[in-house]
Amino acid sequence: MNERERRLACIAGFIALVVLYLLFVASPLLSRSSGLSARLDQVEGRLQAARQAADAGGAEQELSRLRAEVDYDPTRPPAAHQNRMIRAIGAACNQSGAILVNAVPMDVDENDASGFTRHPVQVQVKGDLQAVVDLLAALGGVHPVMAVERVTMDCDDKTEVFTVQMLLVALTPRGSAQGAA
Repeated sequence: MNERERRLACIAGFIALVVLYLLFVASPLLSRSSGLSARLDQVEGRLQAARQAADAGGAEQELSRLRAEVDYDPTRPPAAHQNRMIRAIGAACNQSGAILVNAVPMDVDENDASGFTRHPVQVQVKGDLQAVVDLLAALGGVHPVMAVERVTMDCDDKTEVFTVQMLLVALTPRGSAQGAA
C-alpha cells in the first residue's frame, strides 16, 4: 500500500468511526434527551396546575382531593387498611381472570425506617400465564396503592396453571393507623 492509499484508508476509517459514533452513541442520547424533555414538560405542566389550584385558595381542596385519590384516612385502623387491600386484590383477580386462593393479612409494621406504616398481605393466586400477567398489570391501578415486595411462581407442567405467591404492601403515613390488626 503506498502513502496515498494509506491516507485514503485513514480518512475512510475516520469517517466510518464518526458515522458509527453518530448512529450508536449520539442518536440514542439525543432521542433519550428529547424523551426526558417531554417528560419534564409534562411534570412542569402538572406542577403549574397544582400551583394555580393553590393560588386560587384551593390548597385545602387540593389536599382533600389528593387524600381521596390515594384513599387516605388517618382514622382507619390497620385491619381496615388490609381488608380494603384484600377487596382490591380480589377485584383485580376478577378483572384478570386469576383465581384468588388465599389472602392473609400479616403483622403491621409501624417501625419502618421510611416513616410509614407497612400493611403487608400474603396472597396466593392461580391462573394461566396471561391471567397472572393481567393480574400484575391490574394491581398497578388499584386503590390503595400497593407494592409487590416478593413474588414466587410455580407451574404445573400438565395443566400449565401457575401458582403465584406474593407479598403485597400498602404504606400509610406513620400514626395514621390507630389500633391493632
